Amino acid sequence: MVLTKFAFYLIFPIFFINFFFKTSLELASHCFEVRILVYSISDENYLNSTIYNKRFEKTISLLKTGTHFDVAVEKPKFEIMSFAQNLVYEVNFLFGHLLLK
Repeated sequence: MVLTKFAFYLIFPIFFINFFFKTSLELASHCFEVRILVYSISDENYLNSTIYNKRFEKTISLLKTGTHFDVAVEKPKFEIMSFAQNLVYEVNFLFGHLLLK
């Protein structure tokens, strides 16, 4: 039985990839005790969402495009993160020039 399932995944690798993503997201959700919300866009341009472990309070939102995941954050939080990243780059740039002199 197990061998036939494994052979099925070898013949149809897209099913193996989907099984791998679902299993790893489920495992990550349990390990970090977070609810994982995955958004994806179907071929008909519909927004789909899948929730892993509804029982946890904290939520991580992801956007799936093909076999790639990106973090989805709200605009105010994104602006704060962008400001912090730019600040780190500026400090790094200044200290880099001071150390080279």
